[in-house]
Amino acid sequence: MGNKKSKNLHYLIILLFVIGAFLRLYNLGTVPLWQDEAETALHSFNVLETGLPVGFYKVPFYENAYLIKSSDEMYAFMPTNYLHTNLVTMKGWLTYYIGAFFMLFGKSNLALRLPFALLGISSLFVVYFFVNKFFNKRTAAIVLFLQAVSPTFLYYERQIRYYSLEILLVFASIYIFIKAFEQRKLWMFIVAEVLLALLFHTHIIACISVIIILFIYAFLFHRGLFSNKSLWTGDLVFLILTVPWLIFAGFSVTSQPHIWHMPGWLSSGLYYPISSATLYTSIYILAELGFLALLVSVFFAKWMKKQKLYFGSQKANLLLLASVIVFLIIPTLLVPYSSFNERLYLPLFVFWLIIIGVFFDKLLSLVKHRIAKLVLMLVFLFLTFMHVSSVFGRQGIDFGNQLDLITDAGDDWVEQDIEFLRLQGASEDALILTTDEHFTFLWYSDYTVQTIWPVRKLFIDNYDGELWLILRGQPDGVCNHFHMYLQSGDFCEDNKNYLSRIKDCEMFEPGSGSIIYKC
Repeated sequence: MGNKKSKNLHYLIILLFVIGAFLRLYNLGTVPLWQDEAETALHSFNVLETGLPVGFYKVPFYENAYLIKSSDEMYAFMPTNYLHTNLVTMKGWLTYYIGAFFMLFGKSNLALRLPFALLGISSLFVVYFFVNKFFNKRTAAIVLFLQAVSPTFLYYERQIRYYSLEILLVFASIYIFIKAFEQRKLWMFIVAEVLLALLFHTHIIACISVIIILFIYAFLFHRGLFSNKSLWTGDLVFLILTVPWLIFAGFSVTSQPHIWHMPGWLSSGLYYPISSATLYTSIYILAELGFLALLVSVFFAKWMKKQKLYFGSQKANLLLLASVIVFLIIPTLLVPYSSFNERLYLPLFVFWLIIIGVFFDKLLSLVKHRIAKLVLMLVFLFLTFMHVSSVFGRQGIDFGNQLDLITDAGDDWVEQDIEFLRLQGASEDALILTTDEHFTFLWYSDYTVQTIWPVRKLFIDNYDGELWLILRGQPDGVCNHFHMYLQSGDFCEDNKNYLSRIKDCEMFEPGSGSIIYKC
């Protein structure tokens, strides 16, 4: 009987991997690249041209914060939150090289997105083995299911961005490091340090977080940490793979006053089920109850070990708790407010799914009657397919269902706008300013495109060449967009830098949702 159950679980796990792979690959190339994806594609293409992620593929003739510094006030940008450097040092470079390699197979949406979707599929395997090591195969299967169908991960892991690579490297590095601590083998430490170095070149904040988690784990459970020669050899490998790049790239972090601030969309996730008790958010209750059970298991371990709701071993519980706390606190402390977004906490969301998985597995163990167990599983499945996303996150709540994410082909506004410009006879030398998605325009066209918001009003009013303005999203100005991070009240009116110019321009509405002005 036990062998039959184990065999059935084995088949179920294979099926879940297939479902996760299908959801990440289906319809992958039909949706046009959006702003951030197009930015990655442009930098990746530049890697093919120069060998480095330098600037952008199509260079505007006036100052760009990444490229050319100008002493002429008319051409100078308004203040931005970017570093003034010709290399993309604010972000990990590894993503651009992966994109560049696959771009050799063609500049198609599918060719660009495929490697990152494959990395997302790989992360399913890594997280499965991670959970199986610290808990059990049934819990690992539950977490695999949650991750495989979660709209949050289906959204992020199908993009040409660092997201899927970050998740993969976070869990792979922690897993191999812990195996190395247990077996004390040099080659394991070297592999773990290489993975950690790759994570450093993917997302430095995630790398710092993992280092802190590993230090806590090793300090608590592995004596002789500072006398471990294999570990120190591995650390040397890590330094060799990271320090030279820092020196070459001229990496630096601009110091700025940092006030502890947890974004509203993040903190509201803690009580969202209470404030909005709907079927779409009921699954979050399991996460919150599970986290409470985890805390009790850690702080009342002696008493809880006799209870069926005890999470797992002391090592597993402390590792899970430390990971949640570190991945919540470290990004919030180190990342400037301008970079706050749900994607900053993606590894945290996986740990949160692990908490849901462990807690639900414990609930199943409490239910003995077969029919009651079946009902519990059906309710869980229903809530999951209704909406499984992170317990935190405005975007996670707004994603919708899995079917929408993989079947939505997106609108063709980019193609419509570009075709409209061509039909109107816009020359190749025309300057196009847009309120949004300028990287997307750059990627799909040969025009010089830049966003309006950093350009000074003086420049727009005095530019005497062919000028087109494409307004998307916020036709009254973009004061509430990027400048919301930069004390927008000080120069919000100046940021509406095109309103006087368009009074003398011809207006068009091509039916794509854009308003286009020819000046």
